[in-house]
Amino acid sequence: MPIHPYGVLKGTVISGKKPHGHEKSPHYVILLRAQRRRYRLQVNVRSRRPPHEARYRLDENFRHPLTQRLEALPEGWTPIEPARDDLALDYVRGNLFDPSDLRALPHAAAYPAGDITDLLDLYVRRALRAPEAWGYAFGELFHGRGRRGVHDIHMNQGSSADFAPTNGVGQDGALLFHFPAPDQWVALFIAYHSQSFHTDDRTGQPVDPLATVYPAAGEELRIIAAVVHPGEVDGGRQSITLLNAGGRPIDLAGWQFLDQDHHAWTLAAAPLDPGATARLRPPDGALDLGLNGGTLTLLNPAGLKAHGVSYTRAQAGRAGRSIWF
Repeated sequence: MPIHPYGVLKGTVISGKKPHGHEKSPHYVILLRAQRRRYRLQVNVRSRRPPHEARYRLDENFRHPLTQRLEALPEGWTPIEPARDDLALDYVRGNLFDPSDLRALPHAAAYPAGDITDLLDLYVRRALRAPEAWGYAFGELFHGRGRRGVHDIHMNQGSSADFAPTNGVGQDGALLFHFPAPDQWVALFIAYHSQSFHTDDRTGQPVDPLATVYPAAGEELRIIAAVVHPGEVDGGRQSITLLNAGGRPIDLAGWQFLDQDHHAWTLAAAPLDPGATARLRPPDGALDLGLNGGTLTLLNPAGLKAHGVSYTRAQAGRAGRSIWF
């Protein structure tokens, strides 16, 4: 069954410890204090299935509507109902990062210099020096044998074989740090080579186990800009700009945009040459590109995700200005 209970823990960092030796399942361990309790965060930095290196995305200037919701959370554990709660993380559907930006990095036992635990250590130590900093861990809550904490702090869908029963939608794990001075969000997302980014919208099971990034069909089209707060120059209408980054013309017939509430707008037939852009204006009511931040996803005619972006309330607040992605 999918992981349970799923949620996010908010607290202050009190220690961090790298794995040592040749552990079968090495974890970087972080202790977080929340509501006078200590929680153990177990960050898995090696896959049990080959290739063993974790694939990670470290965003040192993370901007997403999610951060607005996290700041408002109370200290401690907040349960999340996967796929229904606006706090639920989903690597495929949440437009948190582009999977093509994932990088493989060995764990300490395999590569003693410049490994993934060094990246974690950098921000854990910074959080220790900043008492006002907050740590956030998304994953599954566990307690037993005198320990309480969070694990599965990684992608929790698109797995096969032994790990397939834990797949689900809107239940991915991640680690975030917020440094209020300056206002900086650092986000670490972890996936494994064996996990697919093309998953069933209901179950999170891999539709194509080999699609470890978005399906290749359609990757030539990218969302590069949007106007969500139109001014007089725009005639009061929102717009989305697409780029054909491929080497062949693409017919836009059947392509779809989805907003954060899954409203869909299907495009009509129109050729887009290689290297060309198209500024598209959604009909009134077709999409909800709200001013409080949101996501925008592009699906190809087969219904596969081709690209996705997100924007924050601060970005949306500039009237008449394009948000560049």
